[in-house]
Amino acid sequence: MLSKFPHYFLSDIFPDYFSFHVVSYSDTEAKIAHIRCLNNIYESVSLDSKTTLVITDASLKDNKVVTVAYVYKDRDIHKIKQYTMNVTTTESDLFAIRCGITRALSWQNTNYIIVITDIVYAAKKIFDISCYFSNFL
Repeated sequence: MLSKFPHYFLSDIFPDYFSFHVVSYSDTEAKIAHIRCLNNIYESVSLDSKTTLVITDASLKDNKVVTVAYVYKDRDIHKIKQYTMNVTTTESDLFAIRCGITRALSWQNTNYIIVITDIVYAAKKIFDISCYFSNFL
């Protein structure tokens, strides 16, 4: 299947580096420091044409899940918005991340992808191989 889409295959294209930063907004100083860090990330992405920024969010209202991903590169912003029903918010959050990364991979000269999301618990599931083990048999 992946041979049909070689530019969507992540192996050995990107550095093997993933980090998760969890911030407690109950501490005002930590919140201010986190906002400054996000501003610094945005400014550095604006200056680097090989980095793509993906910002995701999902919300649930009246059994409808709205999933949004903003993809930013070279002062270009693409918005991806999906409406779904009968899914969990974790599934929709993971879908938002997937949509954003897929869009980022479709652009030429992308060496780094930075994903900003408020659902770190769901993002960590991407790297939990036990969820996908049956796919490799």
